[in-house]
Amino acid sequence: LYTVLAVAIPLPVRQFLVQPFAAHSTSMHPSMMLGDYFFVSKVAYRSRDPERGEIAVFRLPAEPNIVFVKWVIGLPGERIQMKNGV
Repeated sequence: LYTVLAVAIPLPVRQFLVQPFAAHSTSMHPSMMLGDYFFVSKVAYRSRDPERGEIAVFRLPAEPNIVFVKWVIGLPGERIQMKNGV
């Protein structure tokens, strides 16, 4: 019974509410280090759009096996420019 509960409870939570991930690159350095673990809410953007400064985790349809973890730095309709690496 305990084995069934140990498997049955986490599966829907992971599928619909939150999912653990690990940082597999240094693109978020220094705020997120290589190998850091974090949880992602799967319900956060069902009722609202992402906001600047939040971290977004997504997969591209062309590369479904790769998980991208990026900062939201621009919103729809905005233009972003880099000058001297900033």
